[in-house]
Amino acid sequence: MISGPVFPRTRAGLWGLIEQHLDEVEYGLTLIERDLELEPGHAVDALARDAGGFPVFLFTADADSERDLPARLLATRGWLATGAPFLRRMLPEAQIDFEQVPRTVVVGFEISPRLLRQLSDLQAAAVEAVRVCSIRIGGRTVVGSMPVLGAGCHGVDDSFYVPRGVTDPESKTVCARFLELMRRVDGDLEIRGDRYSREFRCSGETLAHVASSQNAVRVRVSARLGRATEFELRSFADCEEAIDCVMRRYLAVLRDGSETATEPDSAESRQGESGDDFAGSLGRLRETVQTSHITPEEYAALGEAGPDND
Repeated sequence: MISGPVFPRTRAGLWGLIEQHLDEVEYGLTLIERDLELEPGHAVDALARDAGGFPVFLFTADADSERDLPARLLATRGWLATGAPFLRRMLPEAQIDFEQVPRTVVVGFEISPRLLRQLSDLQAAAVEAVRVCSIRIGGRTVVGSMPVLGAGCHGVDDSFYVPRGVTDPESKTVCARFLELMRRVDGDLEIRGDRYSREFRCSGETLAHVASSQNAVRVRVSARLGRATEFELRSFADCEEAIDCVMRRYLAVLRDGSETATEPDSAESRQGESGDDFAGSLGRLRETVQTSHITPEEYAALGEAGPDND
C-alpha cells in the first residue's frame, strides 16, 4: 500500500507546505501576513519579504481561484499605486522596503496553461509563478518547487552567474569571484538556484550554498558529519578561504564515491583512506584554483566589470 501525501492537494494543504517550507519557494522569503483585505472584496493571500527586502505579494492558484486571479493581480497593482505608504505605516516591524517595486508570485500545485498565458500577458505586473511539489519517500514528505513563469523558469538561476537579486556592487563582485572559483573546482557541478542563492551538488551530495541577504553574501559548506562551516564573503581573501573548505568537501565526496565503487578490503580502498593522498590531492587542486585568474571577458560573462587587481 502506498502512503499518501501528508498535505492534501487543497488550498489549505498548499499553505501548510508554504508555511513550513518557504525557503523551497525562494531562499530568504519571510511570511509577514496572511489574508490581507486591502479593500472590501479585494484580498491578497499573503504578504512576504524577500531576501533583498522587497515586498512580495503571494497568491495561490487552484481550480476555484484561477478564473478571478488575473483580475485580482491587476487590482492589487492598482491599489498599491496609492496604498503602499499606508502599508509601510501599518507594518513598520516588517522591515519591507515599500519604495521598491513589489513582486507578485503565484504559487500552486498545478498552474494550468490557460492561467500561465493570462499571467504572461500581465507584463506590467511582472508576475512570477512557481509550482510546488511534494512526494513521500520512505515515510517522509519531501518538498520542492519549480519556477514556471518569470526569469527563473529559463534556467538562468541554475548556473554560475551571480544571482539576479544581488544588486549591491561590492556583494556582486565578491559573489562573482566565489562563483568563478567554484566553476574552476568543477564546471559540471549540479546547481540549483533562485533569485538570491545557489546550491552546488556533486554525486548527489551538497557541497556548498551561497546566498545574498541584506547586502551580505554568505557561504555554507556542508559537512558529512557535524555542523556546516559558514563564511561571510567581504573580500577575495574570504572567497579563497571558503573555496579551500569547499575543495576539502569536494575531494571527500569524490573519495567516498571511489571507495564505494571498490571492494571494501581491496588495496585501492585502503590507499583511498590515506591522509597523505588526500592532502596531496587537496594541494594540487588548491594550486590549480588559486592560480587561475579571471579574465575581463569572464567577469563580463558574470555581469561584472573586473577589479584592477586580484
